[in-house]
Amino acid sequence: RFKFWPSDIDHNLKDSKNKHQLYLQMRRDLLDNRYRMSTAEHFQLAGMALQVEFGDFSEDIHGGNDTYFMLDHYLPQHIIYEIGKQQSKHCLQKVHRAHIGQSQSKTELKFCRQIQQLDVYGFHIFTVGIDKAYSRIGSTDTAFMPHTKNNNSILLGVHVEGIFLFEIGSNKDISKPHKMTESYFWHKVERIQYDKTKFQLQIQDTTNDHFQNFDDVNEK
Repeated sequence: RFKFWPSDIDHNLKDSKNKHQLYLQMRRDLLDNRYRMSTAEHFQLAGMALQVEFGDFSEDIHGGNDTYFMLDHYLPQHIIYEIGKQQSKHCLQKVHRAHIGQSQSKTELKFCRQIQQLDVYGFHIFTVGIDKAYSRIGSTDTAFMPHTKNNNSILLGVHVEGIFLFEIGSNKDISKPHKMTESYFWHKVERIQYDKTKFQLQIQDTTNDHFQNFDDVNEK
């Protein structure tokens, strides 16, 4: 898997095999609900994936045959549940037909570029909670509420530009991106400490240095 997501696929990835590996990673992440998008966007991307992997839709080969692909290889479970299996298969065949005549390699690249447009592209996301005992050296201000069983967790996103926090409590609509609440760019991060249960950042501050601790780090 890619640790650092390329911002420019053509510039950063010269080898076609590497581009294909990126495509496969995006395909897997899509099915694992790492990207928040609408149902229409899910079907659009699934149609591209079918074109990449099966080529042009053929009435002789694919027409009237809804078993030439496995539904859960192209749509996440919540979409299949929402739309229904038969309707989902019918819609996927329809969007596959729409790509007739398009190059498989160019469609693969188009798929990757569309994922790149998403707000969460480039992030490795982890679910975290705030340590009740966290402290700010030289300051009594509180940045985040203590994490409890009754309190929503937050998301910590590791990015090539830094570490970012996202709010997830009030946004249950999985088609909309999470709201970013804090950003710590790498040039502001002085030190990172961690063990099995705690993740701690020391951040530069113009007035004083402070620590913030995040406990129970679990990948989303």
